[in-house]
Amino acid sequence: MTIISFPDKVAVIFDAENVRKGATGVLPFGLSYDDVRIDFGRLADAIAAKRNRPSVVTAIEVHTSIPDRFRQPRAFAYATAQQRDWARDPRVTVFARPLAYRPDGTARQKGVDSATARGMRTHRVSGAVDAVVLATADRDLEPDIEEALTTAGARIESACWITQKALFVAAGGRTLWNHDLDELDLRRCSVAGRAA
Repeated sequence: MTIISFPDKVAVIFDAENVRKGATGVLPFGLSYDDVRIDFGRLADAIAAKRNRPSVVTAIEVHTSIPDRFRQPRAFAYATAQQRDWARDPRVTVFARPLAYRPDGTARQKGVDSATARGMRTHRVSGAVDAVVLATADRDLEPDIEEALTTAGARIESACWITQKALFVAAGGRTLWNHDLDELDLRRCSVAGRAA
């Protein structure tokens, strides 16, 4: 009798700013995350290749924020072009939340964590994937992961740069499996190009 093994179907959910900023820790001295553009499709494939079983990435969500086109026209144009680049991979869906502006004009992300957590839960219970990898080191998502683990569904794993502290969730006596990303992964999954 021949046993046929099919690869795991994997969804990778990226907290884009956390991944981009975290990359600073594996960049050569003097470079910042604005010095490279990450190809999230290639990074998702690199994460899947680290899994302990054959895997194929079938869905990628990139959660990010977008500046206001009138308050920050250059940043808006750059973010829009960047999101178009990410979405060239047909597996990628970009979810961009508008930045929230304080009275002093400074901006901050609002709603990206919630959208990232919703994406993780949706893929987990969809029945379409065997695993969901949450690519972030944002500890604010740990309660959402703990809650998601109370229902049946796809396996949840995490990924982050080796210089970041991995998410920690212990559920049912098991900890969340983390895939460490390093400088070589960044080199394979990015192109040089300073942000505008």
